[in-house]
Amino acid sequence: MKQASKLVLFGASKAGETYLRKHPPGEVIAFIDNDPHRQGSSVDNIPVLAPAALHELKFDLVVITSLWVDSIYSQLTQQLGIAKDKIHVPHKTELKSDHPFSEQETLQLGHQLLIGLNQFFIQHQLKACIDSGTLLGLVREGRLLPWDDDIDFAIDDADFARALTLLKNFHQNAPMQDQVDWQATLLTLSGTDVCLSIEFTPKPGSTLTPFETSLQRRKSLHGRSELLSSAGIFFAPEHHFNHHDTLDFMGHAIRIPSKAPEFLTFMYGDWQTPKKAMTLHDYDNRRPLKDTTAGTVSISKRAFW
Repeated sequence: MKQASKLVLFGASKAGETYLRKHPPGEVIAFIDNDPHRQGSSVDNIPVLAPAALHELKFDLVVITSLWVDSIYSQLTQQLGIAKDKIHVPHKTELKSDHPFSEQETLQLGHQLLIGLNQFFIQHQLKACIDSGTLLGLVREGRLLPWDDDIDFAIDDADFARALTLLKNFHQNAPMQDQVDWQATLLTLSGTDVCLSIEFTPKPGSTLTPFETSLQRRKSLHGRSELLSSAGIFFAPEHHFNHHDTLDFMGHAIRIPSKAPEFLTFMYGDWQTPKKAMTLHDYDNRRPLKDTTAGTVSISKRAFW
């Protein structure tokens, strides 16, 4: 990214907040977001504005801090007339928290939570498995990736509502409660619950670094298993999630997608070569959304526990 003194972040979500924390105060002058519910609010005293407000701002660069990269890029260039050299798509590492799993104690907590959730899903006969970067880390390196910042689980669409009911009291048995306070948030996309996000706040004196655990709803549509929270951007052949295999991890049988190496190749291409600085464009199979999807999807969150 070229040097810029005035940035506008397009996407007032968690990724935008993370990007903001990594830049000097005053460099980000505004957030832009397509969600009318976010417009008029603020993030760390920085206003969240509608896209039309870009014509009234003096900025050097628009940074896309959102999952809807294709749609927003098209919106910026074709609808709003923003020059391509004034748009930046950051690496995923720029939108992630600071490498929590590179710290041994936080890595230990991550592994305990992963094992605990896996056992919970098996105990309650829920169709769920690890997914995405978490799968990649366990298959290739036998651990959570040190440059990752979250744990990914997939829950089958048919079991998601029951999983939420059963998870209502999960935090009472979550690990390291003497060091952290657990919270969970439910993400809703256009009226459908699509992801439960589990996070924690370190208690005074704790050296643990916060990370997110995402329990993502997957649904089979036309032969594809789609992550509903991505509104169709991320998908895979449904046979990977119709049945599960297991992976031995620290003496536990962890559920993984069927034919995991094939799934990882579909997602990442050469997944055996570490790639620490990826953008959304680096995923081998991703459905580009170049219409106005970003402006028509309604996103909301509510506290779960």
